[in-house]
Amino acid sequence: MTYLFKATAGAVALFLGVLSAPAQATSVNWGDEGGLNAFTTATINFTGFEADTLVNVTSQGYFATNNGALYPVDFELEVLLDGLWTSIYSDTTTGTSYINNIPTLAFAYGTITGLRATGTGHAPSTTPMGNWALGPNFTPTVFHFDALNPPAAVPVPAGLPLLLGALGALGIAVRQRRRA
Repeated sequence: MTYLFKATAGAVALFLGVLSAPAQATSVNWGDEGGLNAFTTATINFTGFEADTLVNVTSQGYFATNNGALYPVDFELEVLLDGLWTSIYSDTTTGTSYINNIPTLAFAYGTITGLRATGTGHAPSTTPMGNWALGPNFTPTVFHFDALNPPAAVPVPAGLPLLLGALGALGIAVRQRRRA
């Protein structure tokens, strides 16, 4: 019975450790994930991670108009959050806006498995965006995410280890009684 109690207590401790493991900061490199350079809409998908904040963006990438104020560009950045595309940033420019100027953005906590960027409103018959991530002499665009406010771990009631121990002892007693 002592062995059963120790095994049960060890399993509970392991379970609690998994529940309280902190989320890790994760970076997504647009170019390394296959993101396009000049596009109207481009999407990258990757292995998921949990986050609730786009901490910052490092790059020399930008979105810009082709003909100034005549054709402003609307830019939108979305994350694939728990299977749904969720807008986390949008901006309109009549000139050039650099991606690394995107501020820290908070959103609902969840699993992110993709990024989508859209630039619309450009002049007809022109390349919609330029040097977004992969152009020559440009630093790749890297999105840095973190889980700054993960949901609180659900506390385990103090009596749970006692309940598990009692159930284990009851199981042993039933097994011994059947043998007798």
